Amino acid sequence: MIGALSFDPTGGVNVSASFMPVVLGAVQIVFGVLIGPFLLAFTGSWFGGEADPSEIRQAVAWGYVPIAIAGLGWIPVVLIYGGELAKPDPQIPLPVAIVGLAVVIGALWSVVTQVIALSEVQRFSIARAIASMFILLIPLLLLRLF
Repeated sequence: MIGALSFDPTGGVNVSASFMPVVLGAVQIVFGVLIGPFLLAFTGSWFGGEADPSEIRQAVAWGYVPIAIAGLGWIPVVLIYGGELAKPDPQIPLPVAIVGLAVVIGALWSVVTQVIALSEVQRFSIARAIASMFILLIPLLLLRLF
């Protein structure tokens, strides 16, 4: 949600441009931690999974740890370089690039962690965990086509 903040050229937070992305980020967190585990339990049962939604919720929540830690590094970057990044052609300073790379790595590691944790709690293979997660993405991918 912090990464979704938008800044004006003077360095202040642009509330009108930041509101919707921040709200969507909050909705994504609520969906991912509260509603997503019920859907993962449902699709996981198709593959022989044994976990209930509360066990899957813990696995999903622990999977968010790498991105949460990497995201904490984004807070000082936004506070220090927010106005610079809002310029039309920003010169991205090295600390911003390093923290940005750390956030990307944290996001990828979160996906890996969630797949492994889902595999463990459902007591099936990693391929089945990926398949049960991918099934939930199919409606989103179909919506994107239209």
